[in-house]
Amino acid sequence: MEALLLRLLFPPLTVLLAGWAQHRLGPRRSGQLIGLPLTSGPFLLVLAWGEGVPAATVAARGVLAGQLLVLAFVTLYALGTTATSRPLHVMACVVPTLLVVGAATHAWTDRAPWAIALVVVPLALLALARWRPAPFAGRGERPRDHSLSTTGGPSARELTGRATLTGVLVATLVASSSVLGPSLAGILAAVPLVVSVVVPGTHRHEGGAPARTLLRGTLAVVPGTATFAAVVAVAMGPLGVGTALALALASMLLVNQAVGRLDRLHHRPCR
Repeated sequence: MEALLLRLLFPPLTVLLAGWAQHRLGPRRSGQLIGLPLTSGPFLLVLAWGEGVPAATVAARGVLAGQLLVLAFVTLYALGTTATSRPLHVMACVVPTLLVVGAATHAWTDRAPWAIALVVVPLALLALARWRPAPFAGRGERPRDHSLSTTGGPSARELTGRATLTGVLVATLVASSSVLGPSLAGILAAVPLVVSVVVPGTHRHEGGAPARTLLRGTLAVVPGTATFAAVVAVAMGPLGVGTALALALASMLLVNQAVGRLDRLHHRPCR
């Protein structure tokens, strides 16, 4: 029951928190916040308490596999914003591809879960290296650094709508996946529901550049979130729940810091 409540409550709360961050800190920080395991982390903790460490370990492997879905959504939607200014058109192209990636990911989760880890982190780093965080000047968009902007952001009405939509989507997933096992539950816990709700709204109201900045922020923390899930999956059995989660959190913070530093160095302007 506790796991169910967490899965229903945390995604809408994350949407509200991301909206606040977007208004106060800009879309880049908001995207980073969305990419953190704010939903999957508590879900794994409650699952370990309620159903045992083996179930939580399997679910952690699912969360790790789910980072492929996050990576796919972020890159595909960002590419879509360069082709059209209509979020609905972008989502119509992204969602079918995401379903195919999700089916393939689920098929490989039990067979070779660590192969996914060896794929998702290098792909995320490669995408960051190829994706230059430059200001964008297009129709209806001001050529400024949206990663540092603290103005704008969604209205209270928009935030309420996003949170409600996220809650409905999560409830639908919970209802359809409650009997499908911890592996698929872990994948669904990592499904990019929050970003798939927040980004189209940002794209529609603020333009493609802020949407891409937000997506790049999410991409930047994919290696850290994947590390978090991998450490939980490996360490929870031998070390226990508390130690494994603390180690996973510390590892995630270190990886995120290292990735951020490498990203800044790689894209530092030449003098």
